[in-house]
Amino acid sequence: MTDDQPEEGPPIEQEPEPSLEHGPVLTPAERSPYAPSLATKLLAVATSVVIFGGGLLYSLRYELGLVEGHYQFMVVDRGGDPVTYPACRPISYAVFGDTSLRGGQELIDEAVAQIVADTGLSFVPLGHSAPDAMVRITWSDPETEPRLAGETVGLGGSTSVVDEETGRRYYVRGVVNLDTPDLAESYLRHGRDEVRAVIMHELAHVVGLDHVDDPNELMHAENLGKTEFGPGDREGLAELGKGPCLGQDS
Repeated sequence: MTDDQPEEGPPIEQEPEPSLEHGPVLTPAERSPYAPSLATKLLAVATSVVIFGGGLLYSLRYELGLVEGHYQFMVVDRGGDPVTYPACRPISYAVFGDTSLRGGQELIDEAVAQIVADTGLSFVPLGHSAPDAMVRITWSDPETEPRLAGETVGLGGSTSVVDEETGRRYYVRGVVNLDTPDLAESYLRHGRDEVRAVIMHELAHVVGLDHVDDPNELMHAENLGKTEFGPGDREGLAELGKGPCLGQDS
């Protein structure tokens, strides 16, 4: 157990907490009854292929109701609801460690801003290495964090506790660990957007999104070149931003 985890919580990892059931793969709620004509669908798809390429093609098909996005929660409670951070309180965060990665702080700021936009949660920076931060984002390496060995470039997750009044779990503390050497190499080979996508992926774990098998989502376990959240990712993040106000001062 790392020093930043409260004793009553399970280890912070990508895997769900063992005492609770793993969330099912969820599909979006029923969409509006808009039914575009076949001609409209074919024209939209053809235009997207010619002009925009595969990624935007998928998003367009999703908006037309031709495909479904997918998302999965890290942990659901016994009532089937996702475990979340309380939406009524800000989540403080701080960055730890030093990195030679150019624009590293800006990449973190952009990733946090995207999480805020998609969840509606409030994130508040406390400054570098602030010990009281709820979420610790650390530039690390495999020597310091052995779980970053091999092809793993980041780890993210949160610890939950039980609300005494309702019996429901809620997140209280989170951690992101980033493999600085691997991400520096990725920055040089593939550009800053891919590094930002890794940080977004890990922060999505922190707020409660798990991996999915759909390669069109950023929460796919392997980086397949996506640099933005997919439609299912965004729906899942929106749900995670609706968490009840649990715990102290609720």
